[in-house]
Amino acid sequence: MRQHYPERFADIPILKLGVVNPLPQREILDFLAHVDIALVLEELDPIIETQVMALIAEAGLKVEISGKRDGLLPRVGDYSLELIETALAHLDELAGRSPVWVKLRRPESSTGMQEMPSLAGSTEGVDNQDMSDLNSSRKNKDHPHNEIAALPRSLEFCPGCPHRMTYYALNRAIELSGFTKDEVITTGDVGCTIIGMNAPLDACWTEVSMGASIGIAQGFKYAGIERPVLAAMGDGTFYHNGIAGLLNAVQSGVNLTLIILDNSKIAMTGMQPDPGTGRRTTGEPSVRADIAMLVRGCGVEYVKRLNPYDLPKMINALQDAMQHPGVSVVIAEAPCTMQGVLINEEPVQVDQEVCMAGRGCEDTPCYHKVGCPSVLLSLEGVRPRLSIDTATCVACGLCVAACPFDAIKPIAGVKKEESVTGTAFAEVQLRYLLQD
Repeated sequence: MRQHYPERFADIPILKLGVVNPLPQREILDFLAHVDIALVLEELDPIIETQVMALIAEAGLKVEISGKRDGLLPRVGDYSLELIETALAHLDELAGRSPVWVKLRRPESSTGMQEMPSLAGSTEGVDNQDMSDLNSSRKNKDHPHNEIAALPRSLEFCPGCPHRMTYYALNRAIELSGFTKDEVITTGDVGCTIIGMNAPLDACWTEVSMGASIGIAQGFKYAGIERPVLAAMGDGTFYHNGIAGLLNAVQSGVNLTLIILDNSKIAMTGMQPDPGTGRRTTGEPSVRADIAMLVRGCGVEYVKRLNPYDLPKMINALQDAMQHPGVSVVIAEAPCTMQGVLINEEPVQVDQEVCMAGRGCEDTPCYHKVGCPSVLLSLEGVRPRLSIDTATCVACGLCVAACPFDAIKPIAGVKKEESVTGTAFAEVQLRYLLQD
């Protein structure tokens, strides 16, 4: 923001810390000695902010600190330009400065990356003055906001991702075992697998650090949770820091189920190879680790390795594992999907003559329970209309299995219809609202 709008920061001093441990106390105190109000920008927990406040108290300075501790900025999610601008507008008010920044939403309602701007949709939480400023800013081309706001984005797995299949199977296994999702704890871990915490899957309860899911699950059992407790992690996390936790769980004899979602690579950070990939970072072949063999070497007797695209077997295995005494491990093994590469032979589409959305199928499970970005829902017609985006669909078959009316079929068996025009926003916004 300072690079694009230097004139707005002409009289605003900025201290950027290059080293935070040990904290450069003298440099910070020298900076604070010349200000009355300071905004601390750091993502996640307010560690630096807390230390700065302690320095101020020890030095006897009279400086007001804003950031996370006063509720101005969120502790969850990434910072965006729009979020920082909202915080700067708040500081303008505190300092009695003439307003420079437009406050697009109330700071206390901010939740970081997962909350999208109010520009494209509802104006709830934006007062009349804010809307007046917003309207005037739209006419000002020098303002940092574009005239067209970005569409809301949801956090979801790629189309056809095997992890979505695994979590869907887990939810079905929990349901068939007589529980609800709110009754069975699944601790999550770092990596693509944690996307399972988002709607509509809502599978993972926690995320702390790589490999922590097993220890946290064990802690829940120690705390007296009698219902099934599961831990979920990817193969990269298992190799990195999951083996020690599994050894400890086996030694302790706790009843828990570990789900290892194995796609044989570190997908979230750029498809790097891991010990189970069978090649080095240089591309040369290497010894390929066998997760099932490692798990059995840790002393686990109940080990099942399945293809998550085989939903019936996956559901049955998870049901069985949750009832098994001691530590059980289910390995869901399937590679990452690639756009344009079909998992099944034929792409699919919704047969509108068979689809019962809005006329007997009110919960539309193919959309609201699957959560695939290739399944689109529009409410612009007389009744909800579902369709498959064949440009991104990889024919994994999950929406086909979720449809209770067998309305999603291979394209060859679906009657062609004239294209229905509609806004992409309606389709994207609905999925975003699931996470709100």
